[in-house]
Parts: sequence; structure tokens; C-alpha cells
Amino acid sequence: MQILINATILSEHNTGLGVYTFQILERVCPLLKKENIKFDILCGNKNFLPEALRENALEIAYGNFISRNRIIKKISKKPYDLIWSTTQHGVSKTKNKQIITIHDLTPLFYPAGRLHQTAYYKFLLPSVIKKCKKIITVSQNTKSDILKYYKKCCTAENVEVCYASIIAPQMNESLETNKVLEEYGLAGTKYFCITGIHYEYKNIQIVIKAYAANENLRHIKVVIIGNDNCKYGKHLKKLIKRSNLENSFVFTGFIDGSQKNILIKSSTACIYPSKYEGFGLPLLEAMALKVPVLAANSSSLPEVGGDAALYFDPDNYEELSQKLLAVEEDDVLKNEMIQRGENNLRRFDWQEISEHVKNIILEILKS
Repeated sequence: MQILINATILSEHNTGLGVYTFQILERVCPLLKKENIKFDILCGNKNFLPEALRENALEIAYGNFISRNRIIKKISKKPYDLIWSTTQHGVSKTKNKQIITIHDLTPLFYPAGRLHQTAYYKFLLPSVIKKCKKIITVSQNTKSDILKYYKKCCTAENVEVCYASIIAPQMNESLETNKVLEEYGLAGTKYFCITGIHYEYKNIQIVIKAYAANENLRHIKVVIIGNDNCKYGKHLKKLIKRSNLENSFVFTGFIDGSQKNILIKSSTACIYPSKYEGFGLPLLEAMALKVPVLAANSSSLPEVGGDAALYFDPDNYEELSQKLLAVEEDDVLKNEMIQRGENNLRRFDWQEISEHVKNIILEILKS
């Protein structure tokens, strides 16, 4: 049997879906080889793939979202036994069996800044779902969202939850922690960490409101990691200035993974106030670095954080400020959260996840 794997999301600098695609391919494809299943991997450049899989690359050149989907549709007409996409980008007209992966429905809930994705989710994705034998998703929360918004296209039996995971964060030994902290004015300073700043639903404004309302927090800085030149980043800076909190907040801009890991590991705690996530990898990344996590009690975050995170209402800045102070002041609570975080990580094992995905593929092929 031969399958086509759609990995066109991969790029030179992978973000969320690209990172997931790289990691899942690196693990599932060797399992498929053991089952004597041949595969082509559709991608923009074979060098984006794990090195061991580059011989399976089917390289295509595409300029934008529309041209990519046209190419996928054309290639999928070949007699493959199955088309598996690591993202929601499937084929609406095909006689082949098909599996897609829907990580979240963010473009439906928060369309600002991603109108082309919203159009895809509204008008094209329903017809793709109807052509799928199975839909993989990364959380029970996203499965519920899919069944709610695409109830005419699929059933609960069609949607399979396979969690995502992380790779243990690597610390670059050549980077001195103190030098990194000094670079951002953080040496000898307590601070909380926030990662991700692209869209308003990330809800970082609730942290600013908490600081504006509670002077007892202001001796602890807040470090915001991510590209602060985006529209939302500029909005946050204006809000901080209006609140006279410039001394409490630090924007790092885009930084590499090694610096990010040092900043997270040296923080008092990580805050994840997002109102909607399909999964929530930053929670696991912080736990892997042995840092307490405070997260909004929204969408999939409690599902991922389990009993290891301290949760708050994403609209209640007073509750957030109380819990921030509790973590900062209570070493017993902090150590307990770190231990629970280490235990929670065991629920997200790449080997188990990969075996699960492989078994879904085999099930569909045999059907």
C-alpha cells in the first residue's frame, strides 16, 4: 500500500503546526515502514523534513494558500490508498481515503487577522470533512468544538483524539544564564514569563489590568516573549504606557529557543491567560523546565494542565492578581506545582501518541 502525506505546512522556521508535523512524521513514518507501507511526503522543500525521510519527499513549489491547495488536489488524484494530512488542509474532491488533523477552530472564534483561514474553515473545510474517513484532533475540547460546528459533516466516531507533546527543552550550555538575564535587565530580578503575543485572544491585557489594580505585584516584572511589532503587541505597549507600568513589563521580541528556555527556567512562574487554545504546548514546556504554571480555565488548557496548573478566570484580573501573589509568596505551593508538573508530563508521551496515529492509519487502510 502507498499513502500520500501532506506536510506542506513545513517551513524553514516552523511554528506550532509545523513543529507538530515535524515531530509526528519523525516518529510515525518509521512505524509505517515496519508495516511495509510506502509513502510520499508532499512538502515545499525536502530539507524541511527529518533527514531520514528526505528520500520520500515529493517537492512542490507554491506561492500562496490557494496555489498550495490546487496542487494538493491535483496530486491527490494519483491512485494512493490514503491521503493523510497533519493539518486541516485536505481535499474536498477525491476518491481516495483521507485523514486530516484539526488542531483547533481558532479562525472561527477569532477571525481578526486570519480572514483567509476563516473562509477556509467556513466554506471549504466542511466539504473536506465529508470526504474523511477519520479526523484526528489534539484534545477532547477541540473534538467537542468540531462536533458542535461541523455536526452535519461528521460523527463522534469519526473524530479521534491523539494528544500532542513536546521535546524536552534543551539548554545551550554555551549561553550563560546571567548574561541572558543582564541582556534584558533581569539580573537579580523576580519576574513572571508569558510566551505568545500574536493575537488579542492571547489575553495578555488581563495581566496588565491585574498589575494596574494591585501595587503589590509591581516588584515582580513580567517578561513577554514574542514578536512585539505585531498589531496586538503595539496595543499592549500603549496600554502599559497609559497604566504607567513601563518599569514592570519587558518585551524581548522574537528570540531563539535557547534564550527562551533560559528566561522561562529563571522565572518565578509562567502565565498563560489565553481565552482559546486547541492544545497548549507552552504549559508543558514550562512544566518540563520545572516552572509553576498559571493558566486560564478556558478551552483545552485545564485538559492539558491537569492538576499541575493554577487556574483563573480569564476575565477576572483580581483573581489573577491574588494567584500571582500566592505563587510568588508561597514556596510550598510553588514546589508542589513543580512536582505536579513533572508528573503531568507523563500523560503526553510521543511514543504512545505515534503508535495511536499509526493504528488509525492502519485501521483506515484495512477498511
